[in-house]
Amino acid sequence: DNVQKFVRYYDKVIALSDSFVADYKVLFPNTANKVMRIYNPIRIKEIQELACGADCPLDPKYFIVCCRMHWHKDINTVLYAFDKFSSETTHKDIKLYLVGDGEKRAEWQNLAQTLPSSDRIIFTGEKSNPLGYIKNAMALIMSSYNEGLPFVLCEAQSLNTLCIASNCKSGTGEIVQHGNAGLLFEAGDINGLANAMHQVADTSIDIQAL
Repeated sequence: DNVQKFVRYYDKVIALSDSFVADYKVLFPNTANKVMRIYNPIRIKEIQELACGADCPLDPKYFIVCCRMHWHKDINTVLYAFDKFSSETTHKDIKLYLVGDGEKRAEWQNLAQTLPSSDRIIFTGEKSNPLGYIKNAMALIMSSYNEGLPFVLCEAQSLNTLCIASNCKSGTGEIVQHGNAGLLFEAGDINGLANAMHQVADTSIDIQAL
């Protein structure tokens, strides 16, 4: 009711994603004609410049997660999927880096230490410029249950880094063009994410060909 009360004074309602637009039209059909989508601007050249010379791991092969360590990021799925991938693959040199901090970090670090692949899972904490980590990764993984318009996927694409993302609300599918510009798996699907890791490691997906 409050939304409808105020929206009548505005000409347009700006949304960050097509998914948000669709939800708005269902929830507020009386003002559906006012909503439109405008994506956030992406400064690609600036992202690329910041990545040059930025700190990065010495390991030649790794997956990366870069996020705030909050429950809805669902790092549990990433850890279990990486452990499953590690147990099934001959690529024993591949590591998993998790960049970021937050209230769930200690819990997820403790979980990682219980897994057979624990020696290849590295929590770095927060970094002021993680773009070097993203640029040199085999793929960036985003496993969230929900998002707005996840900027980290845009950063990865700006650096020609493959994205493996959960098919969650709201803008994730749009950024990776529903699987045509990255790999999608269902949120919480450990097997689906492990399979995506296999695709990257075993077939050397060419991001330019997507």
